[in-house]
Amino acid sequence: MKKLISLVFGLTLATGFSLAYGANLPVEGSWGTTFSQNGFDFDMTMKLENQQMTTTNRCTFQGNTAIVSVTVPAAYDGSTITTQANAEQNVSQNGVNCNVSVRPDRMNYVVSGSSLTLSHDGSPEQITLIRR
Repeated sequence: MKKLISLVFGLTLATGFSLAYGANLPVEGSWGTTFSQNGFDFDMTMKLENQQMTTTNRCTFQGNTAIVSVTVPAAYDGSTITTQANAEQNVSQNGVNCNVSVRPDRMNYVVSGSSLTLSHDGSPEQITLIRR
């Protein structure tokens, strides 16, 4: 029997400034990362466009894959991304359980070439995503 997996990918962002609809910033587009843990392969993508963020998680175990995705309103400017709603989705496909979760939060970001680095004020932890 295949193992069950639940993965939370939470980005919560808040800002007092948001750009007008249609504004184009370097942070807009698709960003992602891949990693493996306990025999599972994860491919996570974050897409920012039209003041929305769509987060997708692709979970693979022993050649079987499940894909889950959520979209939330998001405000972003030249240095911060703010997700403005909760969203969580759990999917069981092909014997693999996969989860994605987004919560309201504010994150700082820096775009450098094809890399997007996300962080929180006062925290040394960062996550770096690659443009897709």
